[in-house]
Amino acid sequence: MEGIGRRRVPRAGSVLLAVAGVLLTACQGPEVASRPEVYPQVEVRYDRALRKALHEVPDSRPVSVSLRQAPGPEPVWRVRVATREGTVHRVRLDAVRGRLLGTAVPAGQSAADKARTASMADAAGILPEEAVEKAAPAAADPHFGKVTDVRLGHNREQRLVWSVTVAEIRPGLTHTHQVDAITSEVLSRSTGGPTTAPAPPSEPARPTAP
Repeated sequence: MEGIGRRRVPRAGSVLLAVAGVLLTACQGPEVASRPEVYPQVEVRYDRALRKALHEVPDSRPVSVSLRQAPGPEPVWRVRVATREGTVHRVRLDAVRGRLLGTAVPAGQSAADKARTASMADAAGILPEEAVEKAAPAAADPHFGKVTDVRLGHNREQRLVWSVTVAEIRPGLTHTHQVDAITSEVLSRSTGGPTTAPAPPSEPARPTAP
């Protein structure tokens, strides 16, 4: 499958997974990582959700795509894409049918916030799908689990990383991997319980959701 957005390091293939990124503001409802019973409902792949978001915001680049449990019965994709100047747009899609639920530009994005976002997107040499393939090849098997969170940001050593979290369908463990966003080197791995939130990389100031 052809990669999504600008690609600096060509690699073939992608995986049946879900991804999410930095600059992620709080959303309604619990994280899907703590609700493994919703996994079988997810029929729309992360790359399809991301493509729809990129189509909604022309000339944008992927920042995040996050699987979340909405107030209703069905899970929702919360996608964030950034324009060339760094303005983040939030796109929500139904994770079962792929319907567009809404788009918005979160308030509170300062010129400095936009500059930091643009700088990170410019510096990232690999895409979310490439980071996931590198970090968790076993997750390509849909019976194993799903990637529920991927964040672009800086780790404690100030290296730009994709933080990838994979949730197993059984027994419900979560595995978090940090992948260098420039070299694609896997820097760290950790495992937690089904309700353990991933340890995110450090990130720039987050805009306040409207």
